[in-house]
Amino acid sequence: MKSTAFALILLILSISLLNNCGTKSLEVVTTPIERAPLVLTPPDILHLDPVEWYVITPENMTEIFAKLDKRGVDLVLFGLTDEGYETQSINMANIRKYIKQQAAMIVAYQNYQKSQNQMITAAEKHMAAEKSKIEESNANSLLKFKWPWS
Repeated sequence: MKSTAFALILLILSISLLNNCGTKSLEVVTTPIERAPLVLTPPDILHLDPVEWYVITPENMTEIFAKLDKRGVDLVLFGLTDEGYETQSINMANIRKYIKQQAAMIVAYQNYQKSQNQMITAAEKHMAAEKSKIEESNANSLLKFKWPWS
């Protein structure tokens, strides 16, 4: 009698273990985080006013002052030496280079965010597909015995 009861308990225990082995139950709760879109308005088109340059030498100084006086322009001049003009040109070239680098960084940020959004979307689709596979597997399980206390 004891061996029959022991065998019966062992059989019930084995069935319950096998039942749990056949059921894949995994519940993943995810909450997608909405990424703030990277909104960068393109910069305004740069419109510069023309600048008149005069090269003044001791030979043409009186002629240029006469032209400016005839036009009614104040005879105030801001001058650069040849070295100062060269420095000014180098500085402008450095500013252009810096602006191009900043523009390249902005494009890189835009491309990065675009690729990240594509990767997140692909991962979310993959997770949804895996979840539906698990749910389908659970629905098709042959042994669906549930204990009253579980």
